Amino acid sequence: MRRTIFCAALSLSACAMMSQRDYARSITVGHVGCPEREIQVVGEPDVGPMESLRSWEVSCRGNTYYCSKSGDFDGVVRCVKGDRQIADDVAE
Repeated sequence: MRRTIFCAALSLSACAMMSQRDYARSITVGHVGCPEREIQVVGEPDVGPMESLRSWEVSCRGNTYYCSKSGDFDGVVRCVKGDRQIADDVAE
């Protein structure tokens, strides 16, 4: 019984992360100059309370972008090309 509950919780967690990656990809469109089908989310997005998306890294057309989102549902998305430190400074 415990194993079943653990596996169910693990599956839900994996699904939640997958949806965060899809969400990150979809809101990155228009900020990096690539269509959604060419945007690859690198690693796992950083999420905050209530699974709100905070920051993520994407690559497309040989470039790396560091993106962040302020606020919850209608927050401002910012993406900076190539330098994580600059992206962290912009996000603050």
